Amino acid sequence: RHSFPTRRSSDLDGTNSQAFAVAYQVIDKDNDPVDGVLNINIKDDIPSVTSNVLVKLDDAALAGGQAEGAGDVANISGILTHSFGADGAGSIAWLTSGAPDGFTYEALGTSLLIKEAGVTVMTLSLDTTSGAYTVTQNAAIQHAPANGANSQAFAVNYEVLDKDSDPVDGVLNITVKDDIPSVTSNALVRLDDASLAGGQAEGAGDVANTAGILAHSFGADGAGSIAWLTTGAPTGFTYEALGTSLLIKEAGIAVMTLTLDGATGAYTVVQNAALQHAPANGANSQAFAVNYEVLDKDSDPVDGVLSITVKDDIPSVTSNALVRLDDAALTGGHSEGAGDVANTTGILAHSFGADGAGSIAWLTTGAPTGFTYDALGTSLLVKEAGITVMTLTLDATSGAYVITQNAAVQHAPAEGTNSQAFAVGYQVLDKDSDPVTGVLNVAIKDDVPSVASNVLVRLDDAALAGGHAAGAGDVANTTGLLSHSFGADGAGSISWLTSGNPVGYTYEAAGTSLLVKQAGVVVMTLTADATTGAYTVV
Repeated sequence: RHSFPTRRSSDLDGTNSQAFAVAYQVIDKDNDPVDGVLNINIKDDIPSVTSNVLVKLDDAALAGGQAEGAGDVANISGILTHSFGADGAGSIAWLTSGAPDGFTYEALGTSLLIKEAGVTVMTLSLDTTSGAYTVTQNAAIQHAPANGANSQAFAVNYEVLDKDSDPVDGVLNITVKDDIPSVTSNALVRLDDASLAGGQAEGAGDVANTAGILAHSFGADGAGSIAWLTTGAPTGFTYEALGTSLLIKEAGIAVMTLTLDGATGAYTVVQNAALQHAPANGANSQAFAVNYEVLDKDSDPVDGVLSITVKDDIPSVTSNALVRLDDAALTGGHSEGAGDVANTTGILAHSFGADGAGSIAWLTTGAPTGFTYDALGTSLLVKEAGITVMTLTLDATSGAYVITQNAAVQHAPAEGTNSQAFAVGYQVLDKDSDPVTGVLNVAIKDDVPSVASNVLVRLDDAALAGGHAAGAGDVANTTGLLSHSFGADGAGSISWLTSGNPVGYTYEAAGTSLLVKQAGVVVMTLTADATTGAYTVV
């Protein structure tokens, strides 16, 4: 007779064994019996697992992330590694133990919810029969702060039960890569010293993009903050924080103020004062690279830059009133102390512009032929043949000038009251030595000689030999000085003219004398000293 077991291995005993005692009877020839036993032990099979491929998720793949819809994502669905073994299929289920700090694993039916601060950041679904899983990222994870694109690791455990409920645990490893904020380029901010009060384009100028939104994206992690950085100022300038604003200073003066809304990135740039640009470079520009830092919700940083150029203002000039001088106004001139004289004092037309006051000086170039311009301190001497004919003084700060005529000019010969033109250049430098040149035009009118009436010369035929009043008669003023003034230009010469003779007579020159002839006979001889104008009439 045989005996068989009536029970299976106890549930959940794992690698337990089932024992069998199989009895048998031995009978000898004359039927004497004896019983024996054959012991059998059957060890239970258990399920098994191996390693699973790593599941990779990426905050950047979420809506609003830097790689929206893509990113470093892999193995988000598959079959959990398992074998039910010889006992046959049982079931597979997620376990809720082993969540990393700051997270919880919560069962929901056959799914597992991974939560951070009460927010479901991942959902893991599972087919409990086949072990098919899907992993869905529901929200960005708040990673370890300020670590950039670091990853958060999750070890999600699952239990495999075979048909007789023997268990084994496996693990599905998941890493979630952090998203980081990003920046793109910003529009160039353009400022212009010339648009400031006193500048050449006051209220206008080359100004653009002085308000806007700093280019940024917080990414999938969500909004953090934006702030100016105080590094990177160009030589000669400093960046100083004032609350959420940034002051750009030059030699201690705040030349720009940059405001910022730390939540939205809205900025304004205001120019407070003109810059002292590189000297003597005209309308050059000073560049600024102003850095800002964007932090997302878990404090991952990225830096952006707002580029600013500030165009230099330059001084300017306009036309000046014509300065009129007159040789005739000089001592010995025909209008001594008067004449055609105007604008001999004034202010040279100029504006230093927004950069502020520099200096003004005469230039020594541009003298007309026959003249030179020589500097003497802040004055300018205009010379002709080495003689100073004009002195131009100048206040280098205010531009006030005085013009004095020292001597008559030798004008183009024989052209009467013509004028000699002078274009006197001057240079205006603003505070940072940007130059502009202007011109003061001067015209000097020529003086001309003059004559007045002479006394009447009286001759009398009767005074001639054989005349009724021989040696006497009505004779007067037969010697004297011809009426004349050489004027301010100085002495020239005097000579008789051969025109104007009455009918029947001729005037003929004979050296410095004049012969008056009638019918070829010399009836009068007029002598003259060409230098003094002394004459005789015979």
